Amino acid sequence: MGGDPGRVVRNLSGVVRATSPGWMLAVAALASIMISLDLLIVATSLLTIRVELGAAHDQLFWVVTAYAIPFASLLLVGARLGDRFGPRRMLVTGLLGFAGASLLCGLAPNLAFLVGARAVQGSFGALVIPLAISLLVESVGPMRTTRTLGFLEALTGVATVAGPVLGGIVTTGLGWRWVFWLNLPIAVVTVVVCLLAVRADGPGRREPIDLRGALLAATSAALIVLAVATRPIRGPLDPLVLVSGVAGIVLGVLFVRHLRRTPNGLIPRVLLRDRQFTRALLTTLALFASLYGSVYFLAQYFQVLYTTDAAGAGLRLLPWTATLFVVAPLAGFVAERVGDRPVLLVGLILQALGMGLLAVNAGSTDYAAALVPLVIAGVGASAAIPVVQALVLGAARPATLAAASGANSSAQELGGALGVAVLVGVLGLTGTATAEGVVVDGMRWVFLGSAVFALVAIAVAPWSRRQA
Repeated sequence: MGGDPGRVVRNLSGVVRATSPGWMLAVAALASIMISLDLLIVATSLLTIRVELGAAHDQLFWVVTAYAIPFASLLLVGARLGDRFGPRRMLVTGLLGFAGASLLCGLAPNLAFLVGARAVQGSFGALVIPLAISLLVESVGPMRTTRTLGFLEALTGVATVAGPVLGGIVTTGLGWRWVFWLNLPIAVVTVVVCLLAVRADGPGRREPIDLRGALLAATSAALIVLAVATRPIRGPLDPLVLVSGVAGIVLGVLFVRHLRRTPNGLIPRVLLRDRQFTRALLTTLALFASLYGSVYFLAQYFQVLYTTDAAGAGLRLLPWTATLFVVAPLAGFVAERVGDRPVLLVGLILQALGMGLLAVNAGSTDYAAALVPLVIAGVGASAAIPVVQALVLGAARPATLAAASGANSSAQELGGALGVAVLVGVLGLTGTATAEGVVVDGMRWVFLGSAVFALVAIAVAPWSRRQA
């Protein structure tokens, strides 16, 4: 790998470790590939899971959100655990726990067991991503952050490109359980690379861990997602919808109040006062609501629209996912020359345009009607993701870098969970279920909803220069 393997630096916790950017990139890339592969493989397997486990179509979204909510809520705790107990120790713990939970997912006898195992999987995954990314950013320095994150997105794009296709092939050839068991060898390889690349941890910082904040965030997110997703089925005045919605909002307000009053909260107060950080975080939330919402539906939509299996749907998604591999590193280079904000604006406009064109062409069995919008949206999202991530991390100081990384990943996952829940609700209000359990008539409104999320991202983005 690149870099000088003998070069060391003292990290944020006072732990001396090897910091070859090449080795750190390998660790971060393997971890990101495992997480990304898991998301996209599951998306192409949902119909098969529904049939084999006898689940209702409107219950499928919990396979995604049961993972996303604990993952997003515990990411900031994961960053603090790394500070306190050592980044390498916690990173290895997260990788091994993720592998174990993946094994349980594949052994699930029913949907409830699978949803529970997915929640455990997300909890351990929360230890992996913020620590891997913060170590990578620390190793390359602020001048190369955007370029490196773009390169990381390109490497992650390998999983993004392969995910739908591999998920379809594995589901069709071996069965859906193997889509989870594929995580095991990736986790083992990542642990080995981590142990070779990162020196043993020294004593960490003895700072309190904000478990109360994590509990408030997780409970609030879960209740809001429950209310949004069940409203079309039960109606807006149903007691479950009303109680969960109101309780989720109240707990969310308490969470924000808690962050502002707690010196050692999940997100340091100095970051919350930074306008670039908060607006970039909101942009990430809206962008990933648009992206994950479309990921959740497209594989199922293609299987019904083109009367194909999971492998066929994955192949039709390939031009969309392939853009991440090509565009993300280019976006990093361009952003270093013209600035982050112009690249972000173009990316978000293209994401909204692509989803809008999919809405216009919804229901057409001509693949070209989906291909062009998919490429446009893929280019847009691939350009926007590394840039907005760099804006979030660029607002952080060295002492708050791990927390900023965790907050960014949390916004991605919470945005994804919210996007899926909202679009499931949109589909329930506007679509008619087919015999296969997939709603086709409402897909036009789903794609429009995804476009609206991208427009919201444009509205809240930090277009002015940083104001601390």
